[in-house]
Amino acid sequence: MGSENVLQLRKTRELFWNDYLVDMQKSTAFPRLMQPVRKETCFWFDQGNEMNLVSYPCIVKDDAGYKMYYLPWEMRKDGTTNGYLAVIESWDGIHWTRPNLDIFPHPELKENNVVIDHLVDGVFVFKDENPNCDPSERYKALTPLESEGDRIGGLWCFTSPDGYHFKP
Repeated sequence: MGSENVLQLRKTRELFWNDYLVDMQKSTAFPRLMQPVRKETCFWFDQGNEMNLVSYPCIVKDDAGYKMYYLPWEMRKDGTTNGYLAVIESWDGIHWTRPNLDIFPHPELKENNVVIDHLVDGVFVFKDENPNCDPSERYKALTPLESEGDRIGGLWCFTSPDGYHFKP
């Protein structure tokens, strides 16, 4: 193969809009526009602070299906924010429900799905699949926390046996 047949892409991005990268005459590939598929809404963030702002979704596969952790943000009148970690569940990854956990009392929500309160930034949650992992620490949540009282700020790890009851 001569150098005239080599295409130097370097750091450019090339889309398959035409036959520039794929020779359609010599290939079994063919161009086709995909038809959009309308799906129903799988979950509405419509309770309490969820209607202000929701961020950092994190989906975890577990034995019963999936858990999605996310942070609804409380926007305070003084301009500060308070985040908390909430969870929704799905058995198939399509249909989601909000469990009524009431682990942390919340002034705006009679029933709530809050699993960690008073967060200042993003959270990453995962299930530890290591067979040697202590069962009481199967789920782990990593988050930065500010110094407050006796608590020293920094990156904190919360653990939980079930993905709901977290402790530092």
